[in-house]
Amino acid sequence: MDVRTLTGSPPARLRVRGSDPAEVSYELADDLVATHSAEPSPEAVLTFEGDDISVEPLAAVATRGLEERKLGPVYRRVPGGAVAVPTGRAFVRLAKGESAAQHERDLVAAGYRLEQVPSYAPHAAWVRPATGRVVDALRNLDRLEHLPGVEHAEPQLLTAAARRH
Repeated sequence: MDVRTLTGSPPARLRVRGSDPAEVSYELADDLVATHSAEPSPEAVLTFEGDDISVEPLAAVATRGLEERKLGPVYRRVPGGAVAVPTGRAFVRLAKGESAAQHERDLVAAGYRLEQVPSYAPHAAWVRPATGRVVDALRNLDRLEHLPGVEHAEPQLLTAAARRH
């Protein structure tokens, strides 16, 4: 079994615009799978406890028989190879003066549900696909980006914390 089949055919590449104008690229890892809301196996190579997500080798996950909705893709940054795990949420930023709550109907029509509007940024929102599937949050980002008033949409990615010695 391969990662694309197991996780519902996620995009092979992600491009995320950071705080500067440069984009960061990620490629789908073909040897790792993220498990969401499932007990990590002893083979887990990384866990995000607060988010209840673990990263495991494909071979370990393939034998566990977890439901597809509990599985998600893992990406590696290009260049460098640092692991990034999509959570299934996306951040949407609207034009200044717009209210995310006023665009809830558009978000629903695009296949997402409004999860949270940050108090410090009423023109932004965290959304999650109505299906609850991580892969749908990634595949349908272009729907969000093309909604009226939306200036930017990107997936939430978790990365391992860098440690200083």
